[in-house]
Amino acid sequence: MKICFVLALGVVLLAGGAAAAEIDPDMRDHVTFRVSRGTKVANDEMTVVLAATHTAMEAAEAANQVNQEIAWAADQISDREGFRVRTGSYTTQQTLTPQKQKRWRAEQQLIVSSKDFEALRRLVGTLQTRVNLQSVGFALTPESRIEIERDLVKQALAAFREDAELIRTSLGASGYAIVELQLIASTQDPQARRNYGMIMADGAAVAPPVLEGGFSDVFVHVHARIQLE
Repeated sequence: MKICFVLALGVVLLAGGAAAAEIDPDMRDHVTFRVSRGTKVANDEMTVVLAATHTAMEAAEAANQVNQEIAWAADQISDREGFRVRTGSYTTQQTLTPQKQKRWRAEQQLIVSSKDFEALRRLVGTLQTRVNLQSVGFALTPESRIEIERDLVKQALAAFREDAELIRTSLGASGYAIVELQLIASTQDPQARRNYGMIMADGAAVAPPVLEGGFSDVFVHVHARIQLE
């Protein structure tokens, strides 16, 4: 439990005199505090970012090769269930070789998500024969996060009532009124995304990468201000 009194509270609670006259009547006997409840939950969705990259003398040649590779990768996924696919960024830019020769480099991303970690892991091993693995991320699906947050809201509000009652009895008040109540939800997973740089595809068979989904920490914070009666 964390209880933070507003800076003016020490003055507000002092009895009588000129000090009391200086206090805003609207802030008299106000107490501000915060409670939090959280839980650790296994991530249930995996997202991989793959990319096709090609460098050529002409921009059209580079783009054409990239388009073919992405089309091939998308075709590998089209008849499989349980995958969500979307294209990501597409760039074409001029570059220089170490010998200062001009070349065109094209790149397009393909983003694939699934709740079936093992199936997506095997798929990545297949796709890496022709496209590059850039990063892998894990998260909670929106449905799971909302369900967990709703349960935490109940716990956090129960904790608020307990702490408000503790403050009331400890300060000798007969009751309290809620002046302000904010509920803030947050999800934290510092290792949710793993960057694989640019693992280049060379057409050879690739063993599926070793991937672990990890956990997310879900919190609901209650910021409250009550007025003692």
